[in-house]
Amino acid sequence: MVRRAFGLRLELMTLMVAEVVALRYYRALRDSAPNPLLSEVAARILADEERHVPFHVARLRQGFGRLPRPARAVVAGGWWLLMLGATLVVTVDHARALRRLRLSPMRFAAEVVALFRPVVSAVLGDAETVAAEVEVVGR
Repeated sequence: MVRRAFGLRLELMTLMVAEVVALRYYRALRDSAPNPLLSEVAARILADEERHVPFHVARLRQGFGRLPRPARAVVAGGWWLLMLGATLVVTVDHARALRRLRLSPMRFAAEVVALFRPVVSAVLGDAETVAAEVEVVGR
């Protein structure tokens, strides 16, 4: 029932979680990689990821636009659980690499959460908050 109710939206929400985690991870690689080639590759991947986020935000906003506010709150709660779980897994699994990139795992997790907050707001928030949030997400 849930899969049918959300379908493509659920898939895009899951992809968005990966995109947001990747934004912070590839930025760390770009900024602190010990090898210039690795830094350049990370910069290219990061630029690609940055273009995906506004697209996904727009599609998800359209997909959830008619949902009543209480339903959007439930969706947001589930989405946050997915994000926090994914962030925890990546943070624990990549803790050593993050430290080598001069980024503490806790700071990485906090910054991923900070990046995700405007995404959720832009997708599931009230219409008056969306324009400002989409601008923040697109940066």
